[in-house]
Amino acid sequence: MQFYYALILAAAAAFAVGQDDGKCPGGVSDGQDVVSGAYYYTCKSGALVPGGCMSGTQQKVPIGGTFNTGNVQQSCVSDGSKLTVKATGCFSDNGQAVAIGSTAEAGTVVLQCVQNGDSVDLKVAGCLQNGQRVDIDKTTVQGTQVMMCQRSSNKDAKLVASGCVVSGKQYEIGTQFDDSDTTYHCAKDGEQSKLKPVACVNDGKRVYDLDIFQKGSMAYRCRVGDDKVSADLYGCVVSGDVKSLKCTWDVGTDPINYVNSCIQKDATAVVTQVNCLYTYRGGRVQVDEGCYRVFDKVAAGCQRTPEGSLKMDTFEPTDMTAVASRGLHKC
Repeated sequence: MQFYYALILAAAAAFAVGQDDGKCPGGVSDGQDVVSGAYYYTCKSGALVPGGCMSGTQQKVPIGGTFNTGNVQQSCVSDGSKLTVKATGCFSDNGQAVAIGSTAEAGTVVLQCVQNGDSVDLKVAGCLQNGQRVDIDKTTVQGTQVMMCQRSSNKDAKLVASGCVVSGKQYEIGTQFDDSDTTYHCAKDGEQSKLKPVACVNDGKRVYDLDIFQKGSMAYRCRVGDDKVSADLYGCVVSGDVKSLKCTWDVGTDPINYVNSCIQKDATAVVTQVNCLYTYRGGRVQVDEGCYRVFDKVAAGCQRTPEGSLKMDTFEPTDMTAVASRGLHKC
């Protein structure tokens, strides 16, 4: 019986056959609607004519009206005798209508309504960060990081670090590169990137942690920390050799020599003379600044010159005039 009734409705819709009493087939009164599947028909002057479509919630939608099925905007259309439900747009999860080919912002992503045969899909098209849109697989710079928008699902994407930025230049994760005074490694740190210092740079060459390098008349030790490098003052450079701070060494020609030392002066390292030496019986005997010693028939005195260096003079041990004129006292 139901099958027979459905055939009557279909025939009525297709051919709009009327009855003399003003009622439609099946005894449907004028103005009354009849639902058939995804559509409904209205009885007019004894004929069933297309009235509209049924939504997914069984609500009547007139011809030209729209309704939502999930994230799809459906339109009810008719060619005069036939009803059709056509996908004409998308709806985001927050209820925002998106036309085919257009985009909408939803939280931290950009969504696009894409035609897919007779239907449509709402697909992620990019990321959204502080109002800035970043297309899928494209990058943006955030501070010292290069961030790439990566799709994690059909409707979700997120910004993931793909590189580092130093002095305006971009470097991929996993690479090492030199800045003016530091060698960096661009490393992955979760979904972020991190600049890790690995060495100092001096005169274009890499110097690693605890290694010594020369810069002019001074020597430095490279120290690599968690987020930066430092060049710690290490000593003096003397004739190409490195002398560490507080190191002492002898200079001169027997029997007169001097003890030199590398000392720190403010932020620099300088060479200074600390005392005199006189060679006596095969050994070198220390003579401090401002005094003299007697070595058998020779007296040797140590003085500081106006230029800052030390000078040792010898004289007769009994020559008190020489002692007095030099302002010396006996050691």
